[in-house]
Amino acid sequence: MILKYTFLAMIASLLSLPAIAGSIDTLPTSANKTKLYLDTYFHPERLRSELYQKDKVDAGNFYGGPVSRKDLESGKAAVFRYGTGRFPSAILATSRIEKFQYDYLFDSGIDPTEPDEALDEETLREKQELLLAIRKKVGYTFAEQQKQFEEERAAQEKKTNRTLTDPEIEKLKISIAKRFPTFDDPQSDETEGLAIINNTHLDTVYSIIRDRDAYKKVLSEYFLYSYVLKDKDFTAQDRDLLNPNRDEDSLLPSERGLGLPSEHNQILFSQFKITSYYLDYPCFNEATQQDVPITLHTKEGDKKTNLKRIIAAWRIDPRLKEDGRFVPTIDPQTKKIVGGNGKFGPKNIHVVDGYILLEPYIVKDAQGFESISETQVLALYHAYMRIDDEYGDLTGLPQEEREQAGRRFMSAMMNILR
Repeated sequence: MILKYTFLAMIASLLSLPAIAGSIDTLPTSANKTKLYLDTYFHPERLRSELYQKDKVDAGNFYGGPVSRKDLESGKAAVFRYGTGRFPSAILATSRIEKFQYDYLFDSGIDPTEPDEALDEETLREKQELLLAIRKKVGYTFAEQQKQFEEERAAQEKKTNRTLTDPEIEKLKISIAKRFPTFDDPQSDETEGLAIINNTHLDTVYSIIRDRDAYKKVLSEYFLYSYVLKDKDFTAQDRDLLNPNRDEDSLLPSERGLGLPSEHNQILFSQFKITSYYLDYPCFNEATQQDVPITLHTKEGDKKTNLKRIIAAWRIDPRLKEDGRFVPTIDPQTKKIVGGNGKFGPKNIHVVDGYILLEPYIVKDAQGFESISETQVLALYHAYMRIDDEYGDLTGLPQEEREQAGRRFMSAMMNILR
């Protein structure tokens, strides 16, 4: 049972990636809105900085310690872990907190989509009290903590007319964490991974990721069906929901920022089966590129340059939650799914969010001098999954067994890329 759920978490997230399409040359250079949204509740990614600053990465309990940079470069190891500090205790996802707030207000007789400006004084006061009450049960996100910290720090520095000292900043952070706590969600899995892929280029790895058939070929026992939604698949109601110009006041925060499908922004519907467990969901995928300023330590001294980075991020598309349940059409000869009833709503799942980050690897020689490799790619993976409570219970599952099964799958995925 433990292995099934761990594989469910890893496979469901990784197989969201085939929806990313288009040429690397036409990738947008704008901010990746999907990843920015995920950063509101994802634990901070630290694998990259660990690798470059310490020449090793903490690989969790499974390896009994860190994995060296040398082993990662040789391809002997890929890192998969439940992350930094508090993993596998993932906090409540932003969309889940919003859902609790929405339901609580609705059940109390207040329209959750009504803006505060439209409420009378008494109703507004009642709404604020209700939201405070539900926050005591669901907590806050990392982004909300950060926003509160920045506001209070600015206020204190304005009042004292000086910059806060390091001890004062630390004291403020502790105070914020106590007054605006995050709450763990034992039904969730949050995972991250890192690998160095040798003898390849950024374009090649990206082309594998955007290949819709790649994962179906190598993981067909899990990947039952994958379909990138086309224009013809959207009903009039779907088109209204997907319209990025619709009235923002009618949207929940998690439903904002998602636009219409395009060359690099696609909605992928997937169905997976693990033993007797089935998982259906539509994922909104967004791919962007950016030039990241870095400083290399070279023989000639420190050199400033840019590193090309590709971010492929995905999250379950909340706009199709009421679309209906997928009913597959089965080929009588192959017994494989070849189509469906045109319904793409989620089933047995609340959250399937994540991203993969690709960039050229920074090589360090024996003297400690750095250069950008033309034949090695650094791949970083970070994902979060939450299944429906009524579908399966993840609480109480030992971390060791989750981590062991997940690591095996992560290694298999990286071997495919290699």
